[in-house]
Amino acid sequence: MYGYYNDITFNLFFMAIFGKVTLINQGDAMQDLPKLNPDDYKPLYAQLSDALIHYIRVRELKPGDPIPSEAELIRHYGTSRMTVRLAIQRLATEGLIKKVQGKGTFVAAPKISGVIHGLRSLEDSFAEQGLSVSNQLLQASVEFPTKLFLDELELPPGSRTLKIRRLKKISDSPVCIEVRNIPLDVAEKFTKEQIETIPAVELMNSRPDTKIHHVNYRIVSSVLLEREAEVLQVPEDSPVLIQFMTHFNRQKKPVMAGRLTFLAERIEIRFEFHSNGENIKTISFKSEQTD
Repeated sequence: MYGYYNDITFNLFFMAIFGKVTLINQGDAMQDLPKLNPDDYKPLYAQLSDALIHYIRVRELKPGDPIPSEAELIRHYGTSRMTVRLAIQRLATEGLIKKVQGKGTFVAAPKISGVIHGLRSLEDSFAEQGLSVSNQLLQASVEFPTKLFLDELELPPGSRTLKIRRLKKISDSPVCIEVRNIPLDVAEKFTKEQIETIPAVELMNSRPDTKIHHVNYRIVSSVLLEREAEVLQVPEDSPVLIQFMTHFNRQKKPVMAGRLTFLAERIEIRFEFHSNGENIKTISFKSEQTD
């Protein structure tokens, strides 16, 4: 009996000691957060954002590593919940951290950046930088397009087009759903194998009469529907950036119209405009998801 209670006492003592050690370690970790200055010109939420960046660097945190929770930051700084949430949202918007519902906030994965020239395919542009864009064919069939694409392709009501849907991946991470509508008189210039295997822009550029001379772009924000969310392996209603585009040949005839649906949390799009007429689109992808 004595030995039995003695073991319990020892175990409780060990747990108490272990708990204290954990508490001390957590306290030590929070000490890596710089102090905030209420008298500084910079708002408290901005100071806290900078403090969290300092914390990540000093502790050499890697993608997927957790950062202090909202509750811990509130206790540590004695500031309002709104200040903390603004600071975290600021870093999340800049792609430095990632909030995971029900799990916490983590260091975000780094981005893969690449320059995309407007008249070249995403695959071709990234290949020059050692990045591979893989394609999974989801659909290749003759369909009645929406009025939007009928108008973009300058087709009369009731016309049909060849509709192509692909899932694009970088490093096995789904990043985009591609939809292309090609007028049937253009599509018949290519074989079934060419249509199903060659990237759309590269396909158009393979012939003088369909080679892309200029492109019209339009970008909108939206959320994913159930079917697309399943393909991209993310929750329904996830935010996306949709890039609509219409491609024209040298005779100003539209040869292709469609959209690229990018996951907003994995992509950043930038445009550069130069006086010599060269326009460059830069797309940055996060290399992986944070679990």
